[in-house]
Amino acid sequence: MILGQKVKDQVTQFEGIITALADHITGDRRALVSSQSLQDGFMPASRWFDVRRLSIIGTSVLVLKPNTGVKATKRKKA
Repeated sequence: MILGQKVKDQVTQFEGIITALADHITGDRRALVSSQSLQDGFMPASRWFDVRRLSIIGTSVLVLKPNTGVKATKRKKA
């Protein structure tokens, strides 16, 4: 798993983009998944998931341009 990949949680069906990765001292690896869709006109909260529960959707990776935080481009995963 890498930052910017689109993933889906196998248990809750929550989909989104990996915006952070955390490696814990216990050996667990978690990903912060941020939704790309609105719920009732609002962006739902991002959620942390164990990476073993996530499946990768597609092959593109979202990459933000430095210092803008607004415009994004997609590139194919190598």
